[in-house]
Amino acid sequence: MARPPAVRPVGGRRDRLLAAEGIIEHPERRAAGPVVQALLTFVIATIFFYWTMHFLLDGRVPWRRLVRPALVTALLWVALAVFSSLYFSTTVIDDSKTYGTIGVVFTFLTWFILVGSVIVLGAACGACERPEAAEAPSRLIPAVPTTRPRNTATANPRRARYLPTETTMRTLSGPAQPSPLG
Repeated sequence: MARPPAVRPVGGRRDRLLAAEGIIEHPERRAAGPVVQALLTFVIATIFFYWTMHFLLDGRVPWRRLVRPALVTALLWVALAVFSSLYFSTTVIDDSKTYGTIGVVFTFLTWFILVGSVIVLGAACGACERPEAAEAPSRLIPAVPTTRPRNTATANPRRARYLPTETTMRTLSGPAQPSPLG
């Protein structure tokens, strides 16, 4: 009788080490696990939001001005992840038992609203506080005239094409009619 060929494990030494690491449950592993996971999530989220903001703004904002918004958004993202793991995991189950499918839908809608809030608040809070703005306001804020020109038609020649003048108004209304009141 022929002997079947020996079956080799798909993975190598690395896969066996990862499997062994998953089995080991030391107190150090439990303490370092969530901390390392949160730090890794923070780093990955920071890189993701950093690149995404630059991409969505079409490169009009320099990379260095996007560091703080990316950091704040990533920090809020990690905080949402911790909050979601503590609150939403039980809420989904409770709402499913109490309200059925619609309860789960409302819980997910709440979570989506929080995700949108984290992204918007992180970008807004990070962009609001810039130390460069206090140092060189003329570089960041374009100069705006403090006095308003009296004649807007001469202030902006492109807009002057669309503003009616006295001659245009007389032409549009036709010849002057005598007033019926005399």
